[in-house]
Amino acid sequence: MLQAVIFDFDGPICDSFREGIRRIKFLCVIHDVRFGKKERKRLTELWGLPGKELLEQGAGVAPALLDIMYKEWERLDLNDPVPLVPAAKEVLYWLRKNGFISTILTTRNRENLMEIFDRLDLVREFGIISARQDTPHRKPDPRAFDYTLETLIERMNHPAPRAQGIQRKFYN
Repeated sequence: MLQAVIFDFDGPICDSFREGIRRIKFLCVIHDVRFGKKERKRLTELWGLPGKELLEQGAGVAPALLDIMYKEWERLDLNDPVPLVPAAKEVLYWLRKNGFISTILTTRNRENLMEIFDRLDLVREFGIISARQDTPHRKPDPRAFDYTLETLIERMNHPAPRAQGIQRKFYN
């Protein structure tokens, strides 16, 4: 029986792609980093990587600039949160009101994510939040789900199987 839903933040909740590309282009312009068709294509192909990796591999940002540009990108997202996917908030509310546990599994920084959630009034909609600080593993590595699954087991008071023993079903 379905009792919980694991969401990624970027895509299913937050419509980050177009605005993210726009913000990366803006940051590249102010830091004099080349941004043309080639970089846009590469960013599109790599979208979904953690932010610093995306800037480095997709836009060719030099390692010395990575931290600076990434922090500026986080500030942009905080000051002007990317819009939610239409009806995302309503779906999350419905899930919570009907007894489901909604969880987030993201590579975003927890502090930044929580500030965005506060602004968008989303904090109460998620029973479990797994951010970059909670696991060294990144999607699509199945171990990225361990923290979330182990926390779900504890919250649901299931008898002891560890998250590694849970059958994982992934849906696109």
